[in-house]
Amino acid sequence: MSNQQTNDNFWTEWVLVNAVSFCVCFAMISLFITPIVPGLAQWLILKKQINRLSRWWMLTNFVGVFVVAIVFFYLLNYNFRSFCTKYVDSNVCWVISYTTCSAIGGAITGAYQWLLLRRHILLANLWIVWTLTSALGWTISGALSSTISWNVSVIASNLVLALVSFGIIFGTVNGIITGIVLVWLLQRPRY
Repeated sequence: MSNQQTNDNFWTEWVLVNAVSFCVCFAMISLFITPIVPGLAQWLILKKQINRLSRWWMLTNFVGVFVVAIVFFYLLNYNFRSFCTKYVDSNVCWVISYTTCSAIGGAITGAYQWLLLRRHILLANLWIVWTLTSALGWTISGALSSTISWNVSVIASNLVLALVSFGIIFGTVNGIITGIVLVWLLQRPRY
């Protein structure tokens, strides 16, 4: 951890890095390569604040995005979709499915990230704060980005534009939420 106070620009950099990297992640549509982009971008910003932050951070978003994709595919292709459409519009089912998956992916990502953060944060029991923050960030981001990008895809009939808007919204909202808590955590260094 750097000896000086958390850089005032850190939160802004964190939000921008998340917005751009998740935009790239979703625009490229490659499940095996692109989830590493947000992790790499986050690691580059975080290592300015945390000396010797493990490079494993780069894979934390990969795990979350991969889980989201698998669970989302399962929910949409099996009984959930037929069950859900009995009660609400199929677009709403899509948003519910993605939001649920985002909560799971965010919690998994947050838990994995905490394994790397705990070496640098004073209070080891704050893992629940970071894990819940990650889950909350991914949940709200998933709900907003899936709702808006679905409408963009319907109005503009452009999948790439919908995916870019999805990534920007997801990354920005998630960056805002996790950035606030991360700044707070970074002000409690272990050393």
